[in-house]
Amino acid sequence: KGCQTFHDVMRFIHEKAFRTLVQIGKDPRAFLRRGGKRLRSHLPLDLVLIDIGGGLAESAGKHAYIDPDKITSLPMKALWEGLSSPQVWSTEPIPVDFKGLMSSLTRTQSAQILGNALPSINLAVIGSNYVNLSLPLGYHFTAVDAGIGPSPENNYISFRFVGGVTDITRRSRRATLLMRILEREGFKVEVNGDLVIARAINLTQNQMKSRLTLIGKLIGFARQLDVLLKNDKDVDYYFHKFIEQTKEP
Repeated sequence: KGCQTFHDVMRFIHEKAFRTLVQIGKDPRAFLRRGGKRLRSHLPLDLVLIDIGGGLAESAGKHAYIDPDKITSLPMKALWEGLSSPQVWSTEPIPVDFKGLMSSLTRTQSAQILGNALPSINLAVIGSNYVNLSLPLGYHFTAVDAGIGPSPENNYISFRFVGGVTDITRRSRRATLLMRILEREGFKVEVNGDLVIARAINLTQNQMKSRLTLIGKLIGFARQLDVLLKNDKDVDYYFHKFIEQTKEP
């Protein structure tokens, strides 16, 4: 009743949706009770999918677990193609130095004290032409929001990446690496410390799918790189390594 403008309505919707999401997320099983489905995968993701219409095949039914071939969401299929690509996703354990580990622990405790710690659940809200992917992977957070349709002027990709297990210098190097790769692919990128925000608009469906697949590959490739970026030359090395690994045959 207090809303006077469209902006008021949007703020009201956002606030209510966020509160509901956090409340449900306090118990990750609540997502499954409300229709979410776990995606079977060899990747260390334990991803929960919530279909808001046309995101999953009807044959998925009421099964608690589904295979990737049941995904019908165009942007999620493109992302998954990248995420599940061979070579880019490393599951090898990487040793963390004591200084970096203490840095990450301090940041985590500070976030909890400030009330900013959200439930650690990998979640994708998907529709036939839409995806909102949230991945709190270890000590960093990745988010992708994208819409694909027949009209390029309505198509968009938003990508956000922040955090890591090391000190700010190495995390910033990873941010620089992500920026270089994303800018090479035509994204408009902003970097602030270890925070990367990238956007792309006015793309055709094929261009959208190609860039979302690249983002999927980048998520897997960059997951633990902050530990390995010990100097600025390492940024160049891994930039060229990623380009070589993802080169079209």
